[in-house]
Amino acid sequence: MDIKSTVIPKPEQSCYSTFNNQHLLCNLILDTISDAIILLNKDFEIIYQNNAVERITGFTFQETNGMPVEAFVLDDDKEELKSFLEEVAASPNVSMKKELRAVHKNKYPLWVEGSITNMINDQNLHAYVVNYRDVSERKKAETVLQNVNSHLEEMVKERTSDLEAFTHSVSHDLRAPVRAINGLTQILNKTLEGTLNETSQKILNEINSETKHMNSLIDDLLRLCQSGSKPPMLKLTDMNDLVQITLRELTIGNEFNAKIEALPLPKINCDAGLMLQVWSNLISNALKYSAKCSAPEIEIGCREGGVFYVKDNGAGFNMKYAPKLFNVFQRLHSRNDFEGTGVGLSLVKRVIDKHGGEIWVEAAEGKGATFFFTLSQTNANQHKDNQPHAPGSLSM
Repeated sequence: MDIKSTVIPKPEQSCYSTFNNQHLLCNLILDTISDAIILLNKDFEIIYQNNAVERITGFTFQETNGMPVEAFVLDDDKEELKSFLEEVAASPNVSMKKELRAVHKNKYPLWVEGSITNMINDQNLHAYVVNYRDVSERKKAETVLQNVNSHLEEMVKERTSDLEAFTHSVSHDLRAPVRAINGLTQILNKTLEGTLNETSQKILNEINSETKHMNSLIDDLLRLCQSGSKPPMLKLTDMNDLVQITLRELTIGNEFNAKIEALPLPKINCDAGLMLQVWSNLISNALKYSAKCSAPEIEIGCREGGVFYVKDNGAGFNMKYAPKLFNVFQRLHSRNDFEGTGVGLSLVKRVIDKHGGEIWVEAAEGKGATFFFTLSQTNANQHKDNQPHAPGSLSM
């Protein structure tokens, strides 16, 4: 059956005496649809269109009837359309989606989005059915958004460059006076050795202690700044190795009366350098805050689903202060009780955030604390595929 014998002309071009009510109703329904609908014959020539086509493109059916569909597409997109139509022709009874630029009757381009279904082998239709809509405004909005994003990326690059310059300045300019103060106090100690009273010696010792604290603070701030300047370099990393490196580094020149149980840990896709800082901060905190216990114990492990944790039986804290814990310079204990800069946990959270993970804590005053963290959901799903090996427990 030829398609022209099945497609009914516009109601105004016909009368009820010629066409039955069913055909008229079909045309009326098609003309109320907001999407443009056209039918193409086997040569991809237009043999029908609803009213929406003229509303969107400006072309009447008298102007499009029998014309190849590519005649109404922007020249730059015609080759792409040709390849697409070849794919459609080879896929009977399949609906395929496409975006391209059409040409309005007034010669300006417009973006259209729609689909075409190969119904050539259908006994009743024998046509390609096309429906589409005008998405020009959406495309304009997407272009604006892309330009804004590009501008923001440039701004981030500029800010990153400023941050790197700042960290360079801090690492050199700010350290110089701190080193000078520390050197002068050492000279005073040697020059006045044996002649200082108890109060004067205490003041010099305090100055020396404060310069060391300042150096630690500069180190932590530099690490915090550097942690946000570059994206993580992900590779499959054995977390057991990172923990063992951390434990070795922490024991150099230090003695801890702590029993540490390092349970099996999996291999994870992460930035090994950044994750080493996470383990270093969490384990050193556990050692520090449990140091005053008669029998300090620390447990390092990983629960089902890739939830890592560091647990201690140390000082702990009131959980009402937990929301402030990961803010820069926030400390829940006095420096007289426990040394620190208040930067370490901020650095840890930033690293975890960069890996798409989460960090939280459970604690109680006098009963210790447990810090939990995850990385990305992908790592959680891979957890079962990377079964860990155990380094075992040790005492420090």
